[in-house]
Amino acid sequence: MAEHPAETLRRAAARLREASQGATPLPWRVSYIDGMTPVIDGPADEPLVAEMCLIDVDARANADLIVLLRNAAPTLPVLLEALAERAERTFTGLPGNQWCHQCGGMLGVNCHCWDAVLAVARMILGEGDSNG
Repeated sequence: MAEHPAETLRRAAARLREASQGATPLPWRVSYIDGMTPVIDGPADEPLVAEMCLIDVDARANADLIVLLRNAAPTLPVLLEALAERAERTFTGLPGNQWCHQCGGMLGVNCHCWDAVLAVARMILGEGDSNG
């Protein structure tokens, strides 16, 4: 039986919180060794988080993305929890047969209101399809 979307969102929020606990504290930023090789820096007491091995445009883009997502990490679980509360009010029915009050469709069949946020939650949980 499929779980309620609120549970998926809450599990993803918990996973993000868990992953953030052991990570280098914020803020993170991108800097460059010799102006070329991107590195990810943390706060002054833990300056080097990671050095990007590839010296090309992709390494810079990857470093920028990693820093953006890490710096957003504390607020993402809060957002997922808020969406979980909204999902509890939005869906009725038994797991596997849940109707959406927003569009009137059945989740996973003809309701696509929550596809994007559930895809994000599943990716965080390692349950998603990386092909989008």
